[in-house]
Amino acid sequence: MVHRPGSIRKIEIYKKFTRRYLEYSRSVFEVYKNRVSGILAQYKAAIHKNENLQDIEKFNYLKSLLTDSVATAISGLPLTPENYRKAVEILKERFGKKEILISAHTNRLLNLEQVRNTNDIFALRKLYDEINVQIRSLESLGVNSISYGLLLLPILYKCIPCNYVLQFNREQNGKEESNVADLLNFLRNEIEAREKTLNATSVDFKNSKLYENKENKISQSILIR
Repeated sequence: MVHRPGSIRKIEIYKKFTRRYLEYSRSVFEVYKNRVSGILAQYKAAIHKNENLQDIEKFNYLKSLLTDSVATAISGLPLTPENYRKAVEILKERFGKKEILISAHTNRLLNLEQVRNTNDIFALRKLYDEINVQIRSLESLGVNSISYGLLLLPILYKCIPCNYVLQFNREQNGKEESNVADLLNFLRNEIEAREKTLNATSVDFKNSKLYENKENKISQSILIR
């Protein structure tokens, strides 16, 4: 069978489209899986274990949080206290398996946003909190950071400013082996120190003559207008 140049071109385009679509589908599934696992974990902490709420209230909260196919999984269950436990079991069976949750938290650690600017305190705080949440979530699932620390450290090094990595390694000089807990303690201390400095300098600036002069100039310019 002989293919014309035009048909060959169409076949190549179709192959590229199919490959990209499959890659996109996989990425969407990972994001979706992570989102569902996160929702269930938050719900369990805030609602499911809350003894002040009745089962029917918990069921109502649960239904209000779910969308798409997750909501469809329990859509056939009427809103009754008895069906709440059934709904929880259905969702656990489908989305709450331990290996799925571990995979979700691990993927988040592998896809952290890098922060290169040492002075970007807000981004550094956000990064630290995200790392801390994922590690603690893994610990709650029985996965201790000691078991994967040597693999995670190089990944975390790439997410923080280079001078932080240098300073951390200097402080660790003499230790046989650094671990994730050491890095988190270092990051927390650095971020808290910078936050305190930022707050202090902001107050000093507002109390300074320069700030008063600036305020006077602004008010004068408003009056002139």
